[in-house]
Amino acid sequence: MPVYCPGWLPDPLTARIGSQWNSMSSISPGKGYVESFIWQDTDTPGISGVLHVILHGYPHRTRIPRCLSIENANVPCFGGPRQAVVRNGIHARLYTVNQDFDTWHLALLWRHAGNLYVVSQHLAAPLTYAGVLNELTHELKALVLVTPRTLSS
Repeated sequence: MPVYCPGWLPDPLTARIGSQWNSMSSISPGKGYVESFIWQDTDTPGISGVLHVILHGYPHRTRIPRCLSIENANVPCFGGPRQAVVRNGIHARLYTVNQDFDTWHLALLWRHAGNLYVVSQHLAAPLTYAGVLNELTHELKALVLVTPRTLSS
């Protein structure tokens, strides 16, 4: 499946897989991929800031997957649809009620070539809704689409 790679992430995160802030790289054949980048401020007194960005790709799926909620209910992994966000030729929709890896995140979802894609970012003080949405929009604008090459014999 084509993969969207981050071209920009909020400072101090770097958009490099394998970097010190790349906390998870998971590929599950047929189920997709998850890339997680996280940083936590432990040096500033009175602040417990977390910067967490996740990218998902769901192959051959355009419907929102289902997850178990905190209450163990089977619910859509992404809910609370809000406005459309268009950048970089990508027509995404903002979701604000998300589950599993994306709990407490704002998430942008879009479809491309029969696949579902998501970029999400954690929303907690000292970050603001407007600030996280602005950063997500910038992340969307900087995504780089990498398409697989067909191997020839």
